Amino acid sequence: VAADAYPQVALVGGWSQARNPALLNSPDFEDFVDQIPGGFEPRSQETWDAAIEVTQPVYSGGKVRASIELAEVVAAIADAQIDDSQLDTALATAEAFYQLLAAERSLDVVAAQQRARQASLDVVEARYELGDATELERLRGRSALAEVAPELARAEGEVEVARSRLASLLALDPTTSIGVVSSVDKLPEMVSHTELDKTVERPDLIDLALQIDALEQESVVTRAEQRPQVDFELLYGRQARLIEDIEDPLFDNWRVALTVRWEFFDGGRRRAELAQLDSRREQATWRLRAREDAVALEIAEARTDYRAARATAEAADLAAEVAREASRVAAESFQLGVALQADLLDAQEQEIQADLSAVRAYYDALIASTRLSRALGKLPTEPWWEENHP
Repeated sequence: VAADAYPQVALVGGWSQARNPALLNSPDFEDFVDQIPGGFEPRSQETWDAAIEVTQPVYSGGKVRASIELAEVVAAIADAQIDDSQLDTALATAEAFYQLLAAERSLDVVAAQQRARQASLDVVEARYELGDATELERLRGRSALAEVAPELARAEGEVEVARSRLASLLALDPTTSIGVVSSVDKLPEMVSHTELDKTVERPDLIDLALQIDALEQESVVTRAEQRPQVDFELLYGRQARLIEDIEDPLFDNWRVALTVRWEFFDGGRRRAELAQLDSRREQATWRLRAREDAVALEIAEARTDYRAARATAEAADLAAEVAREASRVAAESFQLGVALQADLLDAQEQEIQADLSAVRAYYDALIASTRLSRALGKLPTEPWWEENHP
C-alpha cells in the first residue's frame, strides 16, 4: 500500500501498424483529393515507440495515508489470528503431553501390581511346598497374576498411542522415541474470579476489535475517493515510422501532464458502499459483544471444571493412600497366616484401581488447568495462578 505513494517508473516500448481513412472522410478534403493526379489512397503505417514514463500521485485526499493505516490494522488482525492458532496448538500439545505422562504412570502402577502379585504367588508356592497352603490358594495366586497381563498390555498400548499423538502434534514421525518428564510437583492453587478476569488476553477478542477498526479505516478510504485526485505524469521517448530513426533526436516524443480528477457524482455508489461499511461495522460490534459474553462463560466453566477436577484429584489421592495402607496390612497379615488369600487379592485389586484413579484424576486436573489457561488466552506455560506458586 505504501508503494502507491512513491513514484512509479516504467520502460514503455512497442510497435504498431494501422490504416486510418480519416482524411478521406473529411468533407473539406474532397475537393483537394480530386486535384491529386491518380487520386489518394491511405496506406498502412508502422510506428515504433520507446519511452520512459514516470507517474507520481500529488494529492489523493488522504486515501494513501488511510490505506496504509488500514493495511497496518489488517496485519495486526493476521497476527491475532496467528496467536489464536498458536494457543489452540499449544493446548492440544499440552493435553497430549499430560495424557502421555498419565499413560506412563498408569503403566508403572500396573507393572508394580504385577510384581506384587508375583511376590504373593511366590509366598503361596513356598507355603504349598511346605504343605501350609492348598492347591486352591496356589491356583488363585496364578489366576490373579494372569489377570494383570491384559491390563499391562492395555497400558502399554495406551502409552504407544499417547506417544504417537504427541509426536504428531510436534510434527515428528509417529515412531519417534519421546521421553517426557513432568516438572509439576503439585496442582496450581485456584484464584478468585476477579483475579482471573484481570489476566484475560484473548486473541479472538483482539481480532474482532481490530476488524471494527479496519472497517472504520475502509470508510475513511472510501470517503477519500470522493475528493479530487491529482497526479503528475512525465513521459520522454521517441516515436518513429522507421526503426532506424528511433536513435535520431529529431523524433523525440515527450509529455508533461498534471491531471486532476474529481468524481463529484457517481450515481450514489460510494454512499451505498459507506452504508454497507456502517452495517458491517455494527455487525462486528455485536459479534464482539457476543464473543465477550461467550468468553466470560467459557472462563467460568473452565474455572469450575478445574476446581472440580482439583477436588477430585485430592480425594482420589487420599483414597489411594488408604488403599495402599490396606494392601500393606493385608500382605503382612497374609504372610503371618492371619488373613485369607482372598482378602489379600481384594486389597491388591482395590489398591491398583485406587492408584489408577489417582493418576487419571491428577492429570485430568492438569489438563483442566491448561484449558483454563486457553480460556484466559494464555499458553500452558504462562501462569494464571498466584505468582508465589511454583
